[in-house]
Amino acid sequence: MIYFKKFENENIRSFIYKVWNRLLKIEIPYLWAIILNRRNLEKNILKTYDGSGQCVHPDIIEYKKRLYMCFTPYPFGIDTYENPSIAIFKNREWMCEKKINPLVKEKSFEWHLSDPCFFTYKNRLILVYRRTEKRNSKNSSLFKMESLDGKNWGEPYRLKLNEGRDYISPAIIYDSKIHLLFVDLFEETNKIIMLTGESIDSFMYEEEVDLHGFEDEKVWHFGLASEENWNSKYSKKQHFDSLITTIDRNGKYKLYFGKLYFRDKWILQKQKRIEKDWDWNSKIVYKSCFSIINNKKWIFISWQDKDNVWRILPYNSDGNGGGKICNSEI
Repeated sequence: MIYFKKFENENIRSFIYKVWNRLLKIEIPYLWAIILNRRNLEKNILKTYDGSGQCVHPDIIEYKKRLYMCFTPYPFGIDTYENPSIAIFKNREWMCEKKINPLVKEKSFEWHLSDPCFFTYKNRLILVYRRTEKRNSKNSSLFKMESLDGKNWGEPYRLKLNEGRDYISPAIIYDSKIHLLFVDLFEETNKIIMLTGESIDSFMYEEEVDLHGFEDEKVWHFGLASEENWNSKYSKKQHFDSLITTIDRNGKYKLYFGKLYFRDKWILQKQKRIEKDWDWNSKIVYKSCFSIINNKKWIFISWQDKDNVWRILPYNSDGNGGGKICNSEI
């Protein structure tokens, strides 16, 4: 009875998923996933490799005149499925090719992958993702994969970084140098750390980003894009737009539009809360990202609905981080 009390707040579908995961420690068969998630698949914009259509943590970039989105499946919040995947924007929709998804899959049940992000450099599309021990988030590391065409990918390569950190929500931007940012959690607060170097394989300098406007809340996830072009991570002006997810002391999630910029030192400034047509406080909000599609500005938000289903959905943006639900086609 004690064991099953852990699942007492689940609906029948999430109960099946979580008991299966806990007892068998493998993914649910694809056809079962389709059946269990058939009501959700019509609402979600992505068809994930596992069949659930549930996913989080989007990041979008333009590479060789095509838009690419990386993300991870996340059916009912189970990290076993959180293996980095990608979609390509074709014919007004996001297409996930089965031949390449997932790009990489964790083999050990004691570890999980998460938090992918994109950037382009020297004609290469580069994916960075996080690998974490489930029992200890401080035992985490970042890996990268590279591609010259968006379809064929090299083997994962572990970045040479210090041990004992969380490396949550990594993001890579660049001006004259490459900057890797991530959230490092602490008991009472948290910090955003920036590593700077001439290449992603050689970070020579570390600093803590100043957080402006955050009161009694922790930064949990953030997405970055160039202020000049939301489909790029490069800014000559050192100005970047940001979507920032925070958690307050009551466990409430909020999403903000902000700015990352350099003024004597790097600053992440909260500017405006993303307004909505429903009660955000009843949902969990994860990482979100920007994109320009067909000359329109969009934000893609990942969140959990009242049925414990995880979604990535696009919202119209006014260009300053404002947005509302959009049911129209992209």
